[in-house]
Amino acid sequence: SFLKESFNLFIAEIWATLSNSLVAFIISINIGNYELGIFNIADRIKGIAIQTFHPITHSLFPRMSKKYNRNRIEGNESFKKILFFTILLTIILFLSLNIFINPIVGYLAREYSENVISILRILLIVFILNVFTDQFILNYFIPNNLYNFINKLKIFKFILIIFFIFPLIKIFSLNGAALTLMISELVGIIIIINKYNLTKKVT
Repeated sequence: SFLKESFNLFIAEIWATLSNSLVAFIISINIGNYELGIFNIADRIKGIAIQTFHPITHSLFPRMSKKYNRNRIEGNESFKKILFFTILLTIILFLSLNIFINPIVGYLAREYSENVISILRILLIVFILNVFTDQFILNYFIPNNLYNFINKLKIFKFILIIFFIFPLIKIFSLNGAALTLMISELVGIIIIINKYNLTKKVT
């Protein structure tokens, strides 16, 4: 039973990987490899920003699992503190990246910095949504054994990407790919918050 439930997490990660690969593949075949390279630079900067949260998120995970296993009320209180800290840190990092966006992008892609900046501004919103999604999944849903929900969420976000990416790329080119990710993550976080509100008081 334990292995079966954990398998859902494994499948969920496959769907997440497929989502990322799908966006890159569609950009490559619809716009071109040169444009894919530009998109990847912006996506890499977003990825670096997300990785700054990984040590915090992953170090809190075992403690949150123990707290929820011991006392649901205590776990909920700790999770609220984590969310408050995440909001604070995310705002600081988001503002810093926007303030210094020109020198950061200029260092990595001076020749086509304007294109990268345009995409990166959208992906920085995706960055905020990604951070909160990770916090909810690792420090609330997994400790509360909501593996099936995580898997369904990843599948739904994959479907959203397929649904939006072709028309948005056609209209907005590379920015359309970034907007697709933003819509997918935004709908995902709405579903996550709704699920959290429905389950946090269940004993």
